[in-house]
Amino acid sequence: MKLNKTDPEFKIFKEHHERGVQYFDQRFNYIPDEIVVDIFVKIQDHAAEIVQLLSRCMLDFPDLINFFACCFTNVNATITSKGSGDSEKTDVSYNLMGLMVETLTLIANKLLN
Repeated sequence: MKLNKTDPEFKIFKEHHERGVQYFDQRFNYIPDEIVVDIFVKIQDHAAEIVQLLSRCMLDFPDLINFFACCFTNVNATITSKGSGDSEKTDVSYNLMGLMVETLTLIANKLLN
């Protein structure tokens, strides 16, 4: 069963970013598609910061790749969803697999440059 906005676990997931990756990996199939869109749009918004951190310590790169591998493994490539509509970017409908690939591509290209 997917989380909904009234679920206390939904609030915990949204408010505790430091546990986000582990939670995301373990509970991917229960996270609503709109939140998945919000997460990857937010990752794209912070791609420069992620790249800056990776540039200082490439030891975190395997964790990033592991995160994306887990996402690719669990996502249904045919699903499209809008985000929560909090911004113009999350008000657009995305193919979840395409959004994940686009996000990883953005980070990888910034890292190579």
